[in-house]
Amino acid sequence: MTNLYRKLVLLLLFGLFITSISYGQYRYGRYRRVGNKMRFGLKGGLNISGLKYVLSDRTGGTTLKSRPIGSFQVGVVADLSATSWMSLQSGITVSGKGAKIKQKGSGDEFTYKMHPWYLEIPAELIFKPRINYGSNFYFGAGPYIAFALGGKGDYDGSTGPDDYFSDHSLNFGNGANKDMRMIDLGVNILAGCVFNQNLMLGAQYGLGLRNLAPKKNEEAPGILKNRNFSLTLTILFGRKPLPYY
Repeated sequence: MTNLYRKLVLLLLFGLFITSISYGQYRYGRYRRVGNKMRFGLKGGLNISGLKYVLSDRTGGTTLKSRPIGSFQVGVVADLSATSWMSLQSGITVSGKGAKIKQKGSGDEFTYKMHPWYLEIPAELIFKPRINYGSNFYFGAGPYIAFALGGKGDYDGSTGPDDYFSDHSLNFGNGANKDMRMIDLGVNILAGCVFNQNLMLGAQYGLGLRNLAPKKNEEAPGILKNRNFSLTLTILFGRKPLPYY
């Protein structure tokens, strides 16, 4: 694991640690003087996903055309207010990603759809500059770690050696018969509007940083990275935080 990945994981774990400590303080009443600093809610949305798909050096290192596919995400969130204009948000989300990969203009034309599902845990720092009473614009960013839950690979075209592209349930790992690595690491960038401190409507872009191509599979691509654009709706429960700095 490179230094970049180590830093992302450490930042994520630090954010989750601060969130858990703050929740314990909230439960015992230390924050009630300024309203609920820790709130929980539900999150859902539409995903439009793609993949950076580059063939290995053995096949020329060509970047194949990736067409987005639609999916969805759903999960729970925890929002820890640091001030009235900044919070740390984390949670657990089940999210569908993937893409349609096309190769044309050669003797081995095919269309391959990869549709993996992940359990994603982000740690995002969110800023909420005030527009007017009861509503805010928000923007933020932060790392995520995601664990593959399963998925499907659908193939249309001539089959490659060892039937690597044949229709099957996706296999996760780094071995010779695997499709993708199990763990993804990346960064989420998000922006939107907050209504009455309880409803967040926004857009999010997930940039996968880890190469998910299994090294021991000679038929796998050289580079395989997730890209995911989402339209999301988040509902937070509990009293909104009082103004404080």
